[in-house]
Amino acid sequence: MFGDAVRVTIAQLAMNRLAMRLLRFDVTPEVLFKPRFVDKPEDAKLHAETDGYMFYVDWFKGQGDPKLMLMKTVGLTSNSFAEIIDCPVDLLKNAAEGAKSYSGMYAIDAEVEKWIKGKLGAALTPKK
Repeated sequence: MFGDAVRVTIAQLAMNRLAMRLLRFDVTPEVLFKPRFVDKPEDAKLHAETDGYMFYVDWFKGQGDPKLMLMKTVGLTSNSFAEIIDCPVDLLKNAAEGAKSYSGMYAIDAEVEKWIKGKLGAALTPKK
């Protein structure tokens, strides 16, 4: 299930129906790294808080060019699933500059989200 991130264009990602169905714009690195303690059966709902696919900007210590990444999270276990190779670097730099870093991970901003949604268009599965 988990392995190295694949390098894809946003159009190629749009063809992954599972990722499109489970895409989450409400999960950010801040939400992902929030402490969760699952000690009792009723705490199991905490797993679902981050389950799905989350975009983030990867720019470790501002070195090199930032990358748009897609992380898959299942049951509080996460893995970088894909690197989106055709997102404009300037959009990613703008999103990361001045934002809080979580080990080199930054939340996407409104402009990056707009670019993603514009490119994915009809591939996005409406949430019920």
